[in-house]
Amino acid sequence: MMERRDKTNFLSLAFVCISFTSGTVSASEDVSCVKNETPIAGCRLDEQKQRSVSLCSSANKETITYRFGTPEKDEMTQTFRATRPLFRWVDKATYTTYFGFRTGDYGYVVGVPQQTFGAKAFLEVLKLNKTIMSKTCTANSFGSEHLKNVAIKELDDGSVRAQHFSFPP
Repeated sequence: MMERRDKTNFLSLAFVCISFTSGTVSASEDVSCVKNETPIAGCRLDEQKQRSVSLCSSANKETITYRFGTPEKDEMTQTFRATRPLFRWVDKATYTTYFGFRTGDYGYVVGVPQQTFGAKAFLEVLKLNKTIMSKTCTANSFGSEHLKNVAIKELDDGSVRAQHFSFPP
């Protein structure tokens, strides 16, 4: 027969395990990748509309798809290839991985901090290099942010710093 203290410890451990599993499942459900795509980064934004942002790799690792919107409707979709790549930069000072691209006057940046307690991914939208939207995610991204894909162009930390942190280029 289990002593009361042992039973309490067991129940606490079970709760922690269930909570951890639930959080992981919930976070992955917020990523809008389709069948046979690999999530690179993504999360649900901390906002009333409950939109999400996702970066997904094709199975053949030749394209990346950016999706932004609700589960019912994408507000924006962009596809990247080797000829029009998505940029990735790992900030060596903070170990945050940044994904970014430009479309006309707009720049889009998805930031994925290192996996530490309390770290949260984010989305930043720029117009003419000025932030017009900055949203934090409800959790950190649960993807394969270091996945290799020909549609990703790696930027060296030193080169981004030399350009006064101008990202995306």
